[in-house]
Amino acid sequence: MKRKATAMKVASKRGRANQDLPNVVNSLVHSDALPENLRSVLKATLPIVLDANKADRHSFEAEVVNQAQQALGAVEAALEQARAAAVTKQNEVIAPAERARRFAALKEAEAHLERMKGKGEVDKATRKASEHAVEEADAALKAAQKEEKAAEKDLQRRIDKQAGAQTLANQFAMLKDGASETPKAVQKLAKVGKEYGLDNTLLQTLPMTCKKPVEMRTEFETMMFTNLQSLMAKVIADLSQHVAEAEPVKNEKVANSAAAKEALESAQAALKAAEEQLTATQQSHREANKQLAQADAHRRKLWEDMRHECDAQDSASNDLKNLKENIWPAFQKLREKEPEPEPVEEPEPVEEVPEAAPDTEAAAPADA
Repeated sequence: MKRKATAMKVASKRGRANQDLPNVVNSLVHSDALPENLRSVLKATLPIVLDANKADRHSFEAEVVNQAQQALGAVEAALEQARAAAVTKQNEVIAPAERARRFAALKEAEAHLERMKGKGEVDKATRKASEHAVEEADAALKAAQKEEKAAEKDLQRRIDKQAGAQTLANQFAMLKDGASETPKAVQKLAKVGKEYGLDNTLLQTLPMTCKKPVEMRTEFETMMFTNLQSLMAKVIADLSQHVAEAEPVKNEKVANSAAAKEALESAQAALKAAEEQLTATQQSHREANKQLAQADAHRRKLWEDMRHECDAQDSASNDLKNLKENIWPAFQKLREKEPEPEPVEEPEPVEEVPEAAPDTEAAAPADA
């Protein structure tokens, strides 16, 4: 039993010593502080090299050990840097200023939301006013177009009447010279004469006079043509004046229609801009709601963040401490590895034979 216990004790010591090698190797190959190619080389070679005795290593293996030592230094520097960053982050989170910042961010988010609410109401009112302006501009354009159409119609009517009077004047010249006896022309002349107050006697004489040759007309009939000629000239002059008076009116109505159309387009553009602005404000309002929720959640998460950063700092400190107190000593021991001494076998215990008890019957007196 003693020999068995001794063997188990030696095996336990060897097991703990053998764990040093994978700990050292894992600390290197799992560190992001080292290049990938170096980690691959160390993963493949370092277990073999460190498992060998120092005296048995050749120059390449000694160089691997040196590279591993430098790599451990780089890992330690990275852990130092990570721990310093974790301490800085922890100090930032646990400082009173962080709590004040989160409360200030929450207040600003609330104020921003209120501003977006107010702006949304203003933008709605602007859109409503723009819609009303479009309606008014549309009505004004329709009225202007109606007036333009009426002015154009009036001008065209006057132009047509002027052209008709000129045509009638040409026909009158032919009647006067006896070159035509068109009944329609005579009727139109009579109508014009009646409209402009020519003497009825002259108008009644006109149809018969037009049938006579020029040389057979009386002085009275000739006077009738002279009066009609003067009347036609006056009629044409009056109609020309009417056309001249109607043209600026029509041009003014055309300008009014163009201005009304431009005003409508401007109002429509303003309405579109107001609608786009309202849409943007509504989107900003939704985002402000989200920002407020995020700010409130961020404020409530302060204690959790403190715990997280403290845990991160503890983890970084423990990693650094483990490297300094465990990995480095294990590496130094493996680097200077010597052959293990041969185990000394303890002598087997000698079992003692107990002495025989004296024979009491033999020793008794005979007469007993």
